[in-house]
Amino acid sequence: MLKRLKDAMGTTVNDVVLAVCTGALRRFLIDGDELPDKPLVAVVPVSVRPSNPDMAGSNKVSSMFVQLPAQLEDPLAQLEAIHEGTKGAKEEHNALGAETLLNWTEHATPNMFAAGARFYSRMKLAERHRPIATW
Repeated sequence: MLKRLKDAMGTTVNDVVLAVCTGALRRFLIDGDELPDKPLVAVVPVSVRPSNPDMAGSNKVSSMFVQLPAQLEDPLAQLEAIHEGTKGAKEEHNALGAETLLNWTEHATPNMFAAGARFYSRMKLAERHRPIATW
């Protein structure tokens, strides 16, 4: 059923799964009278397989931010919006390349992360935007 919808809409199976999740989140948020007027943002895992043949079979994963338009009532409109968002996020990932993403994560030291977190807190940047992701 997912594949038939994917084929009919010209999207991917992952887009359809994200749309189903968006619909479920929409119902949940409506029941709690908490439906936002802007899209939710999800962190979605993305495979970043390197082109290096020595690393064949390895499982390297990054992530991308995807908007889940729970504010839209029409499920097909949700799917179309998700597809456009994931298409753009995948283009950005491809532009960087798997090797760049893998190398960046290896060289981003805990000290750099800690310094960034302190700066973020000191500048009270969390008060200036919606949460990127919640767990």
